[in-house]
Amino acid sequence: MPRPHLSAMDERLRDCSGFLFIGFSCLDSHVVKRFAAVDRFSRFDMVNGGHAAGRSAYGRLCAASRAFSNCIPEDVTSDCGFLEFVRGGHLRDFLRVI
Repeated sequence: MPRPHLSAMDERLRDCSGFLFIGFSCLDSHVVKRFAAVDRFSRFDMVNGGHAAGRSAYGRLCAASRAFSNCIPEDVTSDCGFLEFVRGGHLRDFLRVI
């Protein structure tokens, strides 16, 4: 990720209240470590194609930020892909909360 993108991410993370991860494996440690700055949020969802992939990514994210470790993995990981997430109304619900 280009340095200007990382800088913008660092600035914006402090003000975020909702996080929706779409297809993010959390394998990029230089990106994931930035979430250590997050200490609270109102909503958090991971859409990675299923609970198994979501749980793996969730574990890596929790290692970087304690705030995320307060969630139950099955409550924050979607058991579907993004298309089903949208069609099922989950994206709409997510946007209502944040």
